[in-house]
Amino acid sequence: MTQYWIQPKTALVYDDELSQYQLSPEHPLRPIRLQHMHELMRASGLLSVENVFSPAPRTASKREIETSHDHDYVSIVEAISNGGIAPSMGEFGLGTSDNPIRSGIYETTALCVGSTLTASELVTSGKADVAFAPAGGVHHHAMPRRAAGFGIFNDAVIAMKAMVEAGLRVAYIDIDCHHGDGVQMGHYDSDQVLTISIHESGQWLFPGTGYVQEIGVGDGTGYSANIPLAPYTQDDQW
Repeated sequence: MTQYWIQPKTALVYDDELSQYQLSPEHPLRPIRLQHMHELMRASGLLSVENVFSPAPRTASKREIETSHDHDYVSIVEAISNGGIAPSMGEFGLGTSDNPIRSGIYETTALCVGSTLTASELVTSGKADVAFAPAGGVHHHAMPRRAAGFGIFNDAVIAMKAMVEAGLRVAYIDIDCHHGDGVQMGHYDSDQVLTISIHESGQWLFPGTGYVQEIGVGDGTGYSANIPLAPYTQDDQW
């Protein structure tokens, strides 16, 4: 019997504007990575495969951002973005080597969040079977009222809260070498989101969390799973 494989509808959410997200010229998070990735995908023919399309992201609204971040924190980021200097920015984790400040940071971060929201909306609406937002996920350390680990607004938390509001339950898998602490805390008391993080143990690496005992609280008990690994873990140890 002849079997046919149908190419899933696959969305690559991308725009060159996403490459404007640069915390500082010396910062290790370099936007040129996104440009190189997109150019490589185009050169290899991936973007011309049947059922693959590349929609532009939208910008997340302030209301959407504030579903996961405190109003005063969001307002501080917005003020800094417009050229202001807030005396209290240190208490929000801003102005550090990990999270330096610059003009336009609110707008570029809101676009990154919007790219993740665009990807999730394409899948939940059925317009795509799979969606890839390469600018997303970087902010997995960002907390409700504090920037951390290169992250300002936690796009993953914001997108998953929107999906839960739409009546869905969500499973999130984080395979970054650092524990996805911001995402875990964003849903720590919820039984609607399962977070799984596979990372180098916080015994040796930032942010110093992500131990197996961290399993959630209240309704979220059992919905947070952490797999901390020793440095240089190979297949045998895994």
